[in-house]
Amino acid sequence: MASSEDTISVSNRSPHIMVIGASGFIGSRIVRILTARRCRVTALHHRNPVRGDGVRSVKGDLRTFDWTRLEDDLPEVIIHSGRISGRTLPGRILAGMQGRRANRRLVSWLSGFPDPPSLVFVSGTLVYGSRGELETYESAPLNPTGFQKYYVQAEYPVRDASRAGTLPVYIMRIPWVLGPDSWFRQFYWRAMQKRHEIPCFGDGKNVMSVVHIRDCAGLIVRISESAAERRKILWTKGSGRDVLQDGLQDDFAGPGVYNITTMPAISQRTFCETLSGICGIPVRYYDKRQLKSRYGKTVTEALTFSLSLASAQDAVNTWQPEFPAVDAALEDVVRSLERRNAETSDAG
Repeated sequence: MASSEDTISVSNRSPHIMVIGASGFIGSRIVRILTARRCRVTALHHRNPVRGDGVRSVKGDLRTFDWTRLEDDLPEVIIHSGRISGRTLPGRILAGMQGRRANRRLVSWLSGFPDPPSLVFVSGTLVYGSRGELETYESAPLNPTGFQKYYVQAEYPVRDASRAGTLPVYIMRIPWVLGPDSWFRQFYWRAMQKRHEIPCFGDGKNVMSVVHIRDCAGLIVRISESAAERRKILWTKGSGRDVLQDGLQDDFAGPGVYNITTMPAISQRTFCETLSGICGIPVRYYDKRQLKSRYGKTVTEALTFSLSLASAQDAVNTWQPEFPAVDAALEDVVRSLERRNAETSDAG
């Protein structure tokens, strides 16, 4: 079994991996793990440069980037963790359309190679919709809710390429990613700091699937390194296909969909009560009417949707998570945010 500290590749040569959205919440953590494993990294960023040993930082906009710039040193894997987003309904509709056009350009470019890089595409579990306590595997039908009603368009070109077999595509479906940034800070930490309360959205009965940022990024890296090694065997060794047929395929992640799940799903009520026990801050319940008034329909759907994520993929199920339960994950994130607050106060 592999843990977040293991190197997955069985080759002595570290793979060259590109990360789109490399300065983002998930992308920056992926880059950190890749550099720790001494991979060569091409980091595409929109605003903030990405630094690290073995990192080539490239500035560009997903909508306009000239992909031919990479052809002099083509990566073996491209991890696509960048997303065009919008804050209003028209903005989200536009973002979905722009994402679709941008990814169509990327897929078209990749499809022109006889041995294209593997594409690891980071998506979200809102595409499954609200499914209550029913265990949801990779084969579940899609019924997008919340933000994914609009952003799912960006996934269409990638899914089309996967179905057509023109590209080796790995789609990562990630649940609520628990870390010191993103949704936890926006919807929980700020309320804890400003109003001394832990908000519970709706009746709290909806099921949450959660993964710690370190396990999320680590699993994505594991699958990406496996994709690089699998590609090398398939494309650069004449006996590669025979080797895979002899049983080595069990050691490698193959193209397909991966639900990134590392701990049992819990109710939102349990999530909030666990957080309350760690911080000593009371839980306050907000009904859906209050939520829609404050955040709007789209955010309300996202905050109250119910999903129990499961996976049929060996690469996921053999992962040894650093955080296999929500209590330790929450405690780690809370301590990280407390340290950040202390450092900010000291600097002031």
